[in-house]
Amino acid sequence: MRRPVWMRARVEHELRRRFKKAAKRAGHYPSEAIRLFMEYLVEIDLTRTPGDLTVWRESVQKAAEDAANALWILGEQSSARERAQE
Repeated sequence: MRRPVWMRARVEHELRRRFKKAAKRAGHYPSEAIRLFMEYLVEIDLTRTPGDLTVWRESVQKAAEDAANALWILGEQSSARERAQE
């Protein structure tokens, strides 16, 4: 396995502050939350077919929700959203 690399992204100061606070409140490091989101997005991308535009459009949102659920950030909000979609 290759050693990890650094990534840089420009985000607003307030968003960064709120993100770090939410991740720590859930008991996780912010880098763990970003890594989990990336893993879910790659997993979704590998399972979709090239012509499946619905999955492609919703893949980022689904990856974000999956990562938040795995980190116990969404809690009841996600459960209510899933019940509404059924």
